[in-house]
Formats: sequence, C-alpha cells, structure tokens
Amino acid sequence: MGARTATVGVLMTDIEGSTVMLREQGRGYAEILERHHEQVRNAVAFHEGTELTNAGDGLTFLFPAAEAAVAAGVELQSRLEPVPVRVRCAVHVGTIVTTTAGPVGLVLHECARLLAVASGSQVLMSPAARAVLGHGVDGVEFHSLGRCRLRDVADLWDVVEAVAAGRPPVGALHLVTWTTLPPTPTSFVGRAAEHERILQSSETRRLITLTGPGGIGKTRLAIEAARVLAVNRRGGATMAELAAVSEHGVLGAVLRAVRPGIDAAPADVAAAVIEVLAGSDVVLVLDNCEHVLAAVAEIAEQITRRCPTVVVLATSRQALDVPGELLVAVPVLDQTATVQMLLDRVADIDPAAFSDLAQSPQLAAIARRLEGIPLAVELTAAHAGSCTATELVELLGRPLQVPAGAGRQSEPRHHSMRATLDRSWALLGDTERAVLQHV
Repeated sequence: MGARTATVGVLMTDIEGSTVMLREQGRGYAEILERHHEQVRNAVAFHEGTELTNAGDGLTFLFPAAEAAVAAGVELQSRLEPVPVRVRCAVHVGTIVTTTAGPVGLVLHECARLLAVASGSQVLMSPAARAVLGHGVDGVEFHSLGRCRLRDVADLWDVVEAVAAGRPPVGALHLVTWTTLPPTPTSFVGRAAEHERILQSSETRRLITLTGPGGIGKTRLAIEAARVLAVNRRGGATMAELAAVSEHGVLGAVLRAVRPGIDAAPADVAAAVIEVLAGSDVVLVLDNCEHVLAAVAEIAEQITRRCPTVVVLATSRQALDVPGELLVAVPVLDQTATVQMLLDRVADIDPAAFSDLAQSPQLAAIARRLEGIPLAVELTAAHAGSCTATELVELLGRPLQVPAGAGRQSEPRHHSMRATLDRSWALLGDTERAVLQHV
C-alpha cells in the first residue's frame, strides 16, 4: 500500500506543569490523568477528531478541517473547567503523509513548537490555521497575540488565541528567549557603565553603534547587551557576523541571521530582510562593520526607518553615519578590571598558573603593560602557564612579538596584536597610510 497525502487540521494538547503535579500527587496523578484524557476525548469525538498519539499527558488529534480542530479546542477548555488542571492547546493546518510508520509531516512538528509557547487554559492557532478560517468559527472569538519566534521555525509567526465568545483571552505566551547569539563561556568583566547606557538608550534609540579600536571588546559588549535586551522580546536576539563578508555579501549575511535555515536568497534580499523584521522586536547585532560601512549603513537605515520595534546594535571602528544613530565609545578597561579579567582567564586555562600569578608582586606590572585592552589580556593569559610572571613582563615589553595564543575557533584577526594592527592597516586608504608612515 502506497503512502497517502492529505491536508488536515491538527489539535495538540498537554497539561501545564504535569511534571510538578506528578511529583506532588504521586499515585493520585493517575486518576487526574485518566479523567483528563476522558474529557479531552469526549470533546474531540463530538467534532469527529481522530486520535493520533498518546504520550504521557499529551494527546494529538487529526481533523478533516481546521474549523473542527479550533472548535474542539475551545469546547475542551470549557469542559475541563471542573478538573484541577490547566490544559494547553495548539491548532495548526498542513499536509501529512500516511506511511507504514504512521503519519509524517512538518505540520506535526510545528504544532508541537506552537504548543510549547501556550499557557494553561489557552488555545493557540498558527498563521496557517487562521488564514483558512477567514470567515471565523461560530461561537469563537480570535485575539491576535502578535508575532513570536518558535524553536526550529525559521519565520516569525503571527499567533492567534481562540476563546469562546464573551470570554477574555489568556493573552500571555509562555515564551523562552530565542537567540542565535554565540555562546560566551568566559566571564564578562567591567563595562558596567557602557552596558547600562546601551540598555537604557535602547528604549528610545533603534540604532546603537559601539565604536573603538580592534581588540577593545566591542563584540563581547554587544552580545552581553543583546542577551539582556532579548529577555523581554518575542523576537529574541540574533547576530550577523560580517568580518569575512564583502559589501555584496552583507545583505545575505543579515538575511541568514534573521531567517535561519533559508535555502536560497530571494531576488530582492533587502526587501526580504524588511519583510521578516516588519512587526518584529528582535535585537539584531551587526558585528564588524568597518570594512563594509556603506552596505551596512544602507540596510541599517532601512531597518530603523521601517521596523520601529527592532533594535540594531552595530560594532565598528567607525560610525555608520546613519540618521538617529547613537555612538557608544568602548574604552579600555581600568586597572582593576584588567587584573580581574587576566586572573579569570588564567584560571580558566591553568588553575595552577592562576595561583602563582595571583600572588605575584609582578601582577600589577603585567596589568599596566596590557593597557586595558581585552585582546591583549586574552593573548597573555594563554601564556601564563608556560611563563613566569617576570618572563610575562619582559614579553609584554615587546607586544607585537607575543606569539599567537587565541583559541583555534577565534577570528584570525584576534590571533595576535600584530594581526589586529594588520587588519587596521588594511582598512586605511592610500592617503591615510602615507600620513601614518610619516608620523
């Protein structure tokens, strides 16, 4: 028998807080679960739903149409009122393929992602389900909850809550912050004033550019600020790494950041970026903009003008020169923060070397030689296990000769101070190089 394809409405349900309930109720949970399943099945049967799976407290049903799935979910919430549980429901519509292994389809996975953001006593609808119900459902009201990003789903979804007519919506979504920001396994030291300024300024400014020389810590500060800002945003935070792209590659990098998993670039990439971000409140980090200023400035201006709830954090050695741009200069670390960062990094790499360095009378001298530059701290920490404190002081007297000590996953421009200067030199025009050579 060959595989059969059909378009169906999907209703998924589960119990909010079921794990905690099981722990608290013990054997009594089985009775609660049995009563719950019975009432769910009765509501679904009235609307001719077919049970697909039963896993723990979760149930999945298929319907010939989305209208029946929504009606079943809303009726279910009414039927369950006397039961001491709060049930979450999600409705989606799409295509499934019936195989010997059972029904298969992206609609099932996406519906599960939608269910994950539902709150108890809530029925959520996907954009696809709402689209096919343009005429509505008798006795049911729809309430828009705005756009949010679901786990493993590329596009932002316009989520709708379905409630019985005359009843208030639950409203709140159970959102987990979505982010594609790179992990930061090391401690974040200093920068309290700049960090706070970014957070406060983001309430009124939509483009904030962190400026400063190479190795000063612009990227890390942007990531830490974006991570905090993302907590209360449905769109979360994402980052476009531009260090290795050309002017022509900027738009593609930004599109991949805001729409992960895109297979092919559309004809008008800029329009696609704006379409994804329209109505979104994502925090977008544009990292390492100095060599592609014109292209970054153009798309940044479009975003800030047409997507008023998006916050853009850019890192660059120069301003983007876009209307409304706020510049935050990233300074060197003070002596205390330099010492703290050095000790933290050495402790991460070699705890034995940390103990020796922390007690060394040369520690202050080493910190002074580092001049508050985070990249210099990182490079020096990598050698703390193979050099005495005195040898480190001598080595830092020849900063451009400090051998590469950055991790293998770091950018080549961060492998040494000389590499950072080489990148800066490459960004200079002929006139600027001539002037510098005569200084």
